[in-house]
Amino acid sequence: MLWAEVKPLAALKKEGPAELSGRALGAWAKEQREDRLRARLDAIDAMLQPGLELTVSEEYGEIRLLGDGVPLIEGLFLDEQEAPFVAAQWRHKARRTNVTEKFDGKRLLGLLLKQRTTENAALRQQVIRLDAEIQALDQEIDQAETAMNRLTYRLYDLTEGQIRLVEGDA
Repeated sequence: MLWAEVKPLAALKKEGPAELSGRALGAWAKEQREDRLRARLDAIDAMLQPGLELTVSEEYGEIRLLGDGVPLIEGLFLDEQEAPFVAAQWRHKARRTNVTEKFDGKRLLGLLLKQRTTENAALRQQVIRLDAEIQALDQEIDQAETAMNRLTYRLYDLTEGQIRLVEGDA
C-alpha cells in the first residue's frame, strides 16, 4: 500500500483494543483499514477535477504524483534503484490517463498499483531510458508550442488581456 497508516490487517490487529479477539478483532481491523483508505481516497477525489494533468516526479527515491503541479500522492520512498523504474511506469500511466468527472481516487490507485516487475536489469534500464527520452520530447513539444503561440499572438497583435482570454486565464 502507498500510505503508512493503511496497514495490512495483521498489523492493525496488533493495534486493536485488548477486549477484542477473533472475528471481532478482524472486523475492527478491516473497518480501520477501510476508514483510513477512504480518508486518503476522499482527499484525492476532492482534487481530481476534469482535465487535471497528472505528472510524476522522482528524486532520491521519493516518488510523487502531482495533479496540475499539486501533490496528490507523496512520501512514497523506494530503493534508489527501484524508484526510477516505478516512476517510469507511473509516468506512462499518467500520460495515458484522462481525468474525467467519473475518474476517482480508487480508480487512480488501481492504475498505480498495477506494476510490472522484472529481475532483468537490462530491461529495467531500457524502460527508464525510454521514459527519459519521452520526457525530453514532451519538453521540446511544450517549448515549440509556446514559441508558436507567441508568434501567433504577435501576428494577430493580441493584447495581454486577449492572450489571457485565449489561454483561459481570464
